Amino acid sequence: MRICIPTEDDRGLDSRLYGHFGSAPFLALADTDSGDVEIKPNSGRHHGQGKCQPAERIDVARTDAVVCQGMGKRAVASLRRAGVAVLITSATTLRDAISQAGGGSLRNLSIDEACGGHGGGHGRGRQCNHDS
Repeated sequence: MRICIPTEDDRGLDSRLYGHFGSAPFLALADTDSGDVEIKPNSGRHHGQGKCQPAERIDVARTDAVVCQGMGKRAVASLRRAGVAVLITSATTLRDAISQAGGGSLRNLSIDEACGGHGGGHGRGRQCNHDS
């Protein structure tokens, strides 16, 4: 399975997950079958509130799922329309998130859990106060 995971740094498998997909400094692309991992800067991290376009930032034709700690409702809907699953993880490192995804232990992020639906924080204390 090919997955995209937001990270706060570029330290290979030791990279720390970033609490929110839209504003993550880096996006890791990983293949759970081959073990290949590539980390790239997130060129769209500085977007206006509600303006996240995740399907334009990742290769949706080659990505089966986004694995994250949080994401806005519009972003979840956009990815789902593009045929990309959005899976929720409590992992703190890229290594652990890839392991969870490869093991099939992650579940889909529901729209009700997405940013804007619960008013609380998620992922390393980041507050959810926008819809990206």
